Amino acid sequence: MITQDQVKDLFHYNTETGVLTNRKSRGSKCKVGAAAGYARADGYMQTRINYKKYLNHRLIFLMFHGYLPDFIDHIDNDSSNNRIKNLRECTISENVRNSKTRSDNTSGIKGVSWHKPAKKWRAYINHNSEHIYLGLFKDIRRAKLEVEKARINIHEGFCNHG
Repeated sequence: MITQDQVKDLFHYNTETGVLTNRKSRGSKCKVGAAAGYARADGYMQTRINYKKYLNHRLIFLMFHGYLPDFIDHIDNDSSNNRIKNLRECTISENVRNSKTRSDNTSGIKGVSWHKPAKKWRAYINHNSEHIYLGLFKDIRRAKLEVEKARINIHEGFCNHG
């Protein structure tokens, strides 16, 4: 496992941009002063150190806090925004609460779906692996309001409306 001292020795971090740059050359692809790592398909920056892959935001968190938590949340949901003020320790449940609206969502509203048998909009939220049913609504705006109200109360600081 990499240590805080090793990360500080290998990289420079710009607090304004959130970018890690190489302090030392670690081969032909790791030039001094160049941005560390490469962007993955999902937008996360990843760096190899001694043949092991690390996500840059995890290295940055380690650099500032001295430890690596199980999960780190990008507060603004932008996986390329690795400013330290945008990174926070979280649980897996908190990380999911702060997620964006899924791409396969048919209503366009997180926590709202069409209930065919009732011909109404179904509202729900998930909390700690529990599906919380909020009701059926004729109006999609009403369903959205109910979901957002419940999410604010239950998800607190990890509330994300999508």
